[in-house]
Amino acid sequence: MTAALLVCSLALWPTPSPGAQGSSLLRTQANIIYEKRYEQDLRLDIIRLRSPALQPQPAIVFVHGGAWRDGRKDQPNPTLEALAARGFICVAIEYRLSPVARFPAQIYDVKAALRWIRREATTYDINPNQIGIWGISAGAHLAALAATSHGAAELTERGATGDDSVQAVAFLFGTVDFASTLDWRDRYATRADLKGARAPETQLLGVDPRSEPRLNRLANPAAFVRPGSPPFLVLHGTHDEVVPPEQSQILVDALRKNRVPVRHVLVEDLRHELKHELWKDEVVDFFLENLGPAH
Repeated sequence: MTAALLVCSLALWPTPSPGAQGSSLLRTQANIIYEKRYEQDLRLDIIRLRSPALQPQPAIVFVHGGAWRDGRKDQPNPTLEALAARGFICVAIEYRLSPVARFPAQIYDVKAALRWIRREATTYDINPNQIGIWGISAGAHLAALAATSHGAAELTERGATGDDSVQAVAFLFGTVDFASTLDWRDRYATRADLKGARAPETQLLGVDPRSEPRLNRLANPAAFVRPGSPPFLVLHGTHDEVVPPEQSQILVDALRKNRVPVRHVLVEDLRHELKHELWKDEVVDFFLENLGPAH
């Protein structure tokens, strides 16, 4: 059966006209160090059109998935290429994984990357007032939490200076409330690597989140939503066997309660898998609408 999109939103955005596609039109500046940590140097890749920008362009940060314990910034990413082909300056970042550092190190890293982008905006033709962020799975969780916790003392690294805000967020099948996700897995999931001490959420925090309500809240992006939070695209598969779609609903409810613009998309029959062809246009549409035409 061909997957279909079930869209819940207050407004529909137009489909962008066909743009330049194909990696031959793009260039990548790889492995730029954006932050030096005790454990490792953190690097990012910049993907953009080969043709020079005539004016500063919006930037879009990608945070990779991998259960916070795996994954890489340079994984194949047709959605990122589509965004770069439209003229966005795309930035794919790495962050410390859970075997290396416990939460909130990962949020500190994402916010450090955002501050670096603004410091280096002139060098890379970036408009520092137009920065979006998106992620898949664990990366979606980090992208959303970095966005909603902007300015929150509990998740601001000591000594950090500079602006780490974002102006738009795309959240693709990420976890929101760790405790309720683990409760759901105990009831329904079959994969042993998602339960008990092997659960990625437990490995990220260093403790079962159900035993530490304060830490569970600290990792919950919905807990930090407030009026003025950036607009969101929230997308989830109806047949996700790793993170139930109810997790996205928690975030959507918090956004709507605070009158934050949100586009909620359910992809029928989609499991917890990379199917860029099912959401690429949604993500491109969203960032075009919220950050403006890039080129």
